[in-house]
Amino acid sequence: MVAAVLGLAACGGDNSSSTVATAATTTSTATTVASAAPSTASAALCSAREDLKASVQDLQNIDLAKGGTSGVQAALTKVKDDLGAVRAAASSDLQPQITAFDDALKGLETAVSDPSAAAIAAGVKDVVQTGTTLLTGLAKLDCP
Repeated sequence: MVAAVLGLAACGGDNSSSTVATAATTTSTATTVASAAPSTASAALCSAREDLKASVQDLQNIDLAKGGTSGVQAALTKVKDDLGAVRAAASSDLQPQITAFDDALKGLETAVSDPSAAAIAAGVKDVVQTGTTLLTGLAKLDCP
């Protein structure tokens, strides 16, 4: 599982300071989003939110040893597609979280193109963290 590989990334690697900085930023952003008042979302955004939630979960549950980088790439493509739907339907208030998540996806895409288990694990961890922040903000929306 990617979770097992995430443990490897936590043990070392060159990305530890950027991961810590990203985690701090993610926590701060999540706090800001959590304090915002709920608003009503469109049906399209509500549907896109559920699709994104499922695709992030699928990415998090990939067995890297079994599926390899092609499994990560397929899940990454699905997440990017679902993020595009969220971006198209979301208000400007969510754009900073969407941008942070998109940046994390680009980082994972780079790690997959030049594969190392630690880099991929760190990329998946960053995607899951920033994705969770975005999904926390989206969860505050009332769906019709």
